[in-house]
Amino acid sequence: MLATTVSEIRIIKHERPVTIRHAHAGDADAIANLLPLLGYESQGHEIVSRLELMRLEPNNIVLMAEIDRSVVGLCQVQGVRLIANEGYAEINALVVSASHQGRGIGKTLVDAALGWAAERCYSKVRLWSRVERISAHCFYEAYGFSKSRTSHAFELDLPPSLDGSR
Repeated sequence: MLATTVSEIRIIKHERPVTIRHAHAGDADAIANLLPLLGYESQGHEIVSRLELMRLEPNNIVLMAEIDRSVVGLCQVQGVRLIANEGYAEINALVVSASHQGRGIGKTLVDAALGWAAERCYSKVRLWSRVERISAHCFYEAYGFSKSRTSHAFELDLPPSLDGSR
């Protein structure tokens, strides 16, 4: 069982020990280097700002996987409470560096995410995956996730506020 209340979780089942820990501002460049694997581009300073905002949200966590003090993957999880049902935890990002894929690191990150969700009394975990990410779909299905629906995403950009805060 993984306890996310401690600062580090050591997993020894890999060829080298994998540490799962909370993200911090010092991880910004490593995160920026991983995000293109998911199709997102960000700069380190943008990541620092986002991490600071996420720290204010108790139902949001970014978990980092490291080997020999080098970041090799991440998993962001967000809790969603709803009026219509009991809500769910959502894996918003899961990525492992190309050179470390296939070694169980993604599974270790998902295990930690599920532990985090269970500690917060979520009974369901969801994730979204782009249609073209077939290998990711195979990973999720092998883990035990099942496709639950097909939907469209709609977005609306909000204008900057009058006080210039956004």
